[in-house]
Amino acid sequence: MTQAIEVLELEKQRRAHGAGGIYPRPNGKFQIAFYDRTGRKIRETYKSFEKAEKMLQRRLAQADADVLEVERRVKVDELAKAYLLYAENSKPKSAYWIKLVWNAHLKDFFGGRLASRVTTDLIAEYIAHRLGEEVQAGTVNRELQVFHAMFKQGAEATPPKVTHIPAFPPKLAENAPRSGFIRDAEYKKLVEACDKHVLRAILAVAYTYGLRKGELLGLRVKQLDFESKTLHLFTGETKSGEGRTVAMTQEVLDLLKACAKDKGPGDYVFTWPSGKPVKDFRGAWRKITKAAGLPELLLHDLRRTAARQLVRAGVDRDTARRITGHKTDSIFSRYNIVAEDDLLEAAKKLEDARKARAL
Repeated sequence: MTQAIEVLELEKQRRAHGAGGIYPRPNGKFQIAFYDRTGRKIRETYKSFEKAEKMLQRRLAQADADVLEVERRVKVDELAKAYLLYAENSKPKSAYWIKLVWNAHLKDFFGGRLASRVTTDLIAEYIAHRLGEEVQAGTVNRELQVFHAMFKQGAEATPPKVTHIPAFPPKLAENAPRSGFIRDAEYKKLVEACDKHVLRAILAVAYTYGLRKGELLGLRVKQLDFESKTLHLFTGETKSGEGRTVAMTQEVLDLLKACAKDKGPGDYVFTWPSGKPVKDFRGAWRKITKAAGLPELLLHDLRRTAARQLVRAGVDRDTARRITGHKTDSIFSRYNIVAEDDLLEAAKKLEDARKARAL
């Protein structure tokens, strides 16, 4: 830190009047300060002296070219529009959700405001507003991720729409992730409660492979290869954007064959008796889980169940992750829940090992 201060002293001596300055902060970061052509003082903070020096030169050049004056007229709505267009082109799977977050929540609070007037205090007001609506902390964190991305994309545009990204408050502490899962006996009860073949098939695929709801309901007949007994999720049609293939168990094979009977390659696999694709089965799911004595069970809990059962069946973690579609090992570990009976089994293995050594 002492060396950095000495460097700053030399820099301050060399700088001409009006060329801005770089100042160390107590947190070890460096703040640049300069004036635009309207006389407005602007401050920005960076992690290193080298980055601060580079950005100061860039900001001064932008101020001379009146780019900063243009920024003063840019509204948050323009940042949102540009980011939504970017998402539709490069993140089609996320674009719908991003658009929903903007239109349903962010727009009401930040819409119409100048981007240069968005401050840390204003963002804190938004957090308090959303929490006051009894929204979960995790939901607020995801919404602010979208808002931050709008500013970041605007700052990286050519020419930049904004030259300063407001400092966002620390993320809110989130509740621990759900840890629900079921065992074979409970799965059997759910099967017995299914009154329609299509629900039975959806249940089997979700329980066996942990497919996401969108992946399940979007399945087409052309994705099923009954000869090789494989099910294919094509690239670009999954949350991660990566395709994957799983081998069907006999149970899944028989159920999906019945679902695909007399259908063309482009038809949906899961359809109601009327022929309409299954898009929403929340009512049927509540009925099934209540009849099975599992009223709190979510469909997503079967994804967690599948991850857990693959590992306990002896499938190596890399293969298990390829089946469930978890992109990282850390996320997969969150789904691979350790239950009390797993711990008891571990203790039994330790005891058996000790006895073997004693002999």
